[in-house]
Amino acid sequence: MVLEQWMWWVLTLFFVVFTFYWADIRLLWVTIATAVVGALLWHTPELPIIYQLMIAGLIIAAGILITDTFLKRGRDASQQGEEDLPTEDDYIGEVFTLEKPIKNGNGSIEFRGLILRIRGRDMDAGAKVRIIAADGIDRTLCLVEKVKDSET
Repeated sequence: MVLEQWMWWVLTLFFVVFTFYWADIRLLWVTIATAVVGALLWHTPELPIIYQLMIAGLIIAAGILITDTFLKRGRDASQQGEEDLPTEDDYIGEVFTLEKPIKNGNGSIEFRGLILRIRGRDMDAGAKVRIIAADGIDRTLCLVEKVKDSET
């Protein structure tokens, strides 16, 4: 079996599409490796297939190893404080005093450093509200109801 230069370029185009489609940095190394081997074959057409595969494999392995090492370090640094953030179980059922009024059904409150967007009936600042549900993708949109004075 012979892999020619144009075959490596077709593989490069194929992997470019999938790199963008899946947005995976590791696929970028496969794309780079196929482009490098295609360029080498353009310069040296008689390069044996075993060397072509070895060069591609080394570029892919080294790139993935380097990328995962640096990305893991960056992920660890960015995720250090994530376990300290409250979850929806922490704030559903909690009673808050509004510092800012709810206008047009929208407002916000602060809970342990997290700004929660709230929805409910319009209320003035100083009113007491209870979070009854969390909504939205990031679960920081909360539905609230006014707390009666007898409930507090």
